[in-house]
Amino acid sequence: MKAFHLAEKRWRNTWARRSSRERVFLSVGAALLAAALAWGAIWQPAQEARTRLARRNAALEIQVAQIGALARDAATLRARSQAPGTPEQMKTRLETALATLGLKPGTLEVDTQNRQARVSLEAPFDRCIALLDTVRRDSRWPLTQARFEATAQTGLVRAQLSWSQP
Repeated sequence: MKAFHLAEKRWRNTWARRSSRERVFLSVGAALLAAALAWGAIWQPAQEARTRLARRNAALEIQVAQIGALARDAATLRARSQAPGTPEQMKTRLETALATLGLKPGTLEVDTQNRQARVSLEAPFDRCIALLDTVRRDSRWPLTQARFEATAQTGLVRAQLSWSQP
């Protein structure tokens, strides 16, 4: 404690020996030094952190949107991965898929006892493939047989498709 009093006394004596002009100059210099230290140690790092956090927040918002989309996709896939459905539901799904693709089947049979569905049609090959994809996606009934025969007309095939309930 005594050392502190001695240092304070020396500082007061040194300050008292300065002219008023020197005291103003030293006070202004000390104020400028304090402002520069406050800027460099507090304000400027805080501004950098704020900018960095704003960029990170934008990236996190994008990730939240992506996670939401993935969650919706997962819910859709979960709904699709439920039980494949009854043969009657399979017939409805086949009729819907055929109508959506603008296809008219030659025959559409659903055997409820053996849990099988059969379709025969004459259509463009790409639409037959689209039908297979739609049924695979929507019904979960595996394709058990697909037979395609070329017709005299270019691009048209005669298809016989069969599915069985797992």
